[in-house]
Amino acid sequence: MTAVEGSRAMGDASSRCPLTVVVRVNGHRPAAWVASCVRFLAESKHIRLAAVLLDDRPTAQRPSDPDSRPRLDGDAPRVITALDRLIALHSTGRMPDPLVATEIDDVLAAFHPVVVDQLSVGGARDCVSAIAPDIVVDLTPPGHPPLSLAAQPRYGVWSYRFHAFGADDLRGVARLETIRRTTLTGFEVITSPAFQQRGSCVAEAVVLTGSVSAMQNRAQTLWSAAPLMSQAIGHFALTGRMRLNSSASDSVPVADDVPEGPRLGAAIALHCGRVFMEACRRTILRDQWVLVADEINQLPDSLHGPRYLLDPGPQRYWADPCVVEHDGSSYVFAEEFPYDTRRGRIVVLDIHRLSSRPTCQVVLDEPWHLSYPFVFSWQGDYYMLPECSETGELRLYRCVTFPKDWRFERTVMTGVRGFDGTLLQHDGRWWLFLAVAHFPWTVSAHELNVYWTDDPVHGNWHAHPHNPVCLDARCSRPGGGFLHAGERLLRVGQDASEGYGSGLCLLEVTQLTDTEYEEHQIAVVRSRWLKGFLGTHTLATSGAHRVMDVRRRISRLQRTHAGSQDRIRSE
Repeated sequence: MTAVEGSRAMGDASSRCPLTVVVRVNGHRPAAWVASCVRFLAESKHIRLAAVLLDDRPTAQRPSDPDSRPRLDGDAPRVITALDRLIALHSTGRMPDPLVATEIDDVLAAFHPVVVDQLSVGGARDCVSAIAPDIVVDLTPPGHPPLSLAAQPRYGVWSYRFHAFGADDLRGVARLETIRRTTLTGFEVITSPAFQQRGSCVAEAVVLTGSVSAMQNRAQTLWSAAPLMSQAIGHFALTGRMRLNSSASDSVPVADDVPEGPRLGAAIALHCGRVFMEACRRTILRDQWVLVADEINQLPDSLHGPRYLLDPGPQRYWADPCVVEHDGSSYVFAEEFPYDTRRGRIVVLDIHRLSSRPTCQVVLDEPWHLSYPFVFSWQGDYYMLPECSETGELRLYRCVTFPKDWRFERTVMTGVRGFDGTLLQHDGRWWLFLAVAHFPWTVSAHELNVYWTDDPVHGNWHAHPHNPVCLDARCSRPGGGFLHAGERLLRVGQDASEGYGSGLCLLEVTQLTDTEYEEHQIAVVRSRWLKGFLGTHTLATSGAHRVMDVRRRISRLQRTHAGSQDRIRSE
């Protein structure tokens, strides 16, 4: 396909929705994450899954290939690999192995595509020629015999590519990033170069690297990759455009220095030693989130001067602040996490006078974990949308007596694991920005979805057609309410480029309609301007105050009074 033909094909893709797709997998029992990928494709309203090719031919082994990369299974000493497996079991708990063989018949029975069994080269060619699909999705592992086609599908053959380690063996996917202490792990959907004239990348996602176990990071990466193929095809079907799916300004760091032989075993041993030292540190110290407040409503990277530390005491932390001005007083709603119960609840602090110790009281406590209390006003009443992702719902609460008495109002959404829901009133509509995760065992909420409605309390929320609008752990997850700088609309996102809770980023929203969304990053905010603090992940502002949460380390033997207040200065 020529460049001109490729541009014309992209331009008319949206007129052919849904797109006809044929999928190739390696037999009746592919890897579990592949079966999930097929399910996402079949469930998409923008895709017609016409056929599934079950290719039972054996995958070629590549140990004798001098250009192949070493594996983390087999090439490393077995005792070290076994140790990493034990660490993974301890740290991930219930996360299933994405590479375990899984029956795909149940998935296929629910959607009734044409199934070509015991695939031969001629059978695949005839099937694809008869269907004439728009896209062929190849989900077979590296080293599988190539798919022979009489002619290229209209929009090419699409497949996955994982960054760095694992080009030749899925058992090595995303494991070197943990060993090399790379904080981010990336993966892509690619298509045939003849179709994508500017390169082979169709869509890219960036997730936070699991720092404890290499096997844990592999599992998390493969599960996170499962929905990306259907998202990329769905976006292409709607818009006819490719995307890279990142608002961050920097490219993903790639751990391309692959150790071999004894160096590989030494690298894994060093990583296990770091994990052991971190476990020892955690027996003495713990990470704690506290609040920092001031009385100047400006962006944090432009401030230098006094601040007030709101200390929750050693037995809990305070995080995810939301500031509300009411009747001349300033209130901060925040998550309180007692270390003994390990279940978050919502508290409110009166910070009208920062020079005195603020009062604190619990205003919302449920049998499940609560965090990120986003409070907004609508038709004379206050409402709260706290995070309660473990319930699989978004629950809305109404204030009966401000600020302490809240009652459940309604369930906004069901069947969604949503994180850090943030509301915005813009151009006569209400918009909800929500980080989502598709599986209960994944820990990286790197997808940002947008929804809109005319009534935030009683109305139905409509999904933006470009969802997910961002797939990047460096900026997707909301980190507080929107900011206005003159006529510029700024979204606050969490930046995990140096680890979870390491900082914030500011992104300017340049388009926000029910059909379009665009943003670009303009600044990154760290907590280094405050001595002794390691990170931040929420910023809240009001007409008179600005509050951030910051992370520090304290001794488990430390004794202070809850709610104490201290004056601190910038470095």
